[in-house]
Amino acid sequence: MGQVIINADDFGLTNGVNYGIIDSFLYGITTSTTLLANGAAFDHAVELASEHPDLEIGVHLNLTLGKPLLPDADSISANGRFHTREYVQQHAASLDLDEVYAEWHAQIEKVRKAGIKPSHLDSHHHVHMLEPLNKVILSLAIQHDLPIRDHFEGSHGVLHTDRQFDLGFAAEKPQAELGMSVMEKLDDIMAVLEKADTSVELIVHPGYVDASLERVSSLQKDRAYMAEFLMNSDFADRIREDEAIQLISYAELKE
Repeated sequence: MGQVIINADDFGLTNGVNYGIIDSFLYGITTSTTLLANGAAFDHAVELASEHPDLEIGVHLNLTLGKPLLPDADSISANGRFHTREYVQQHAASLDLDEVYAEWHAQIEKVRKAGIKPSHLDSHHHVHMLEPLNKVILSLAIQHDLPIRDHFEGSHGVLHTDRQFDLGFAAEKPQAELGMSVMEKLDDIMAVLEKADTSVELIVHPGYVDASLERVSSLQKDRAYMAEFLMNSDFADRIREDEAIQLISYAELKE
C-alpha cells in the first residue's frame, strides 16, 4: 500500500487561503498543511487550527515574502522585508547562514508558542532545496526531530517521502477545461501513488481569492481551482476509493 500525504502550502497567508485549506481538509483529500509564521493571517490560521485539531500542521519556512520575525537580518532582508524569490535563488550562497538559521528557528518557535506541535518542515518557494540553505533546514530538522519535504545529498538521516509531485498543473483552469495532457499526468501520478511501500507527497495550494491575496501573491484563481479540485474531482474520488492508497500526514510517516 502506498502512503500519500497531500499538503496544502501557505496556511496563514490570507483569511481566504486559510478557509480554502480548511475546506479542502474537511471536504476534500488534503491531509496536512504548513503554516507561514510571518503570514498576515497567522492569528486567523491558529484560531482555525484550534477548531480543527485533527489537521496536522507543519512550518512553511519563509525567506521570500513579507517581513522577518527578527530585527537586523541584513543579509536576508532589505528595508525591513525579505528579498524576492529571484534574489534568493541567485544569491543563496552569499546569505548569512547564521541569520537564516536564527530566522527559521524563530519561525518554528512562533508556531510552537501558538500551541501547535509542528508535524514537519518545508519552505515557501522551496528555497530550502537551494545550496547551502539545505544545510540549514537539515540542521533544524535534526534539532527538532522533524521530517522535511523532499531530499538532497546529506539528508538521509532525516525522515522524508520517497517522491514529491506539485499538482499545480491540475489547477491552471477550471476542471471542465482541463485537457488530455493533464489527465494523462494525473494517471501517471496515480500509478506511482499505488506502488506498495512507497511514500509520496502531493503539494497543493488551495485557497479562496480575497483582496489580501491579490496584494501578496500572483497565484490567485489557481488556488480556488485547486480547492475545488481537491474536494470535487474525479482524481479526488479515485484517491478516496483506491484501496492501494493510504492517506496520511507527516506525523504518520514511517521510515
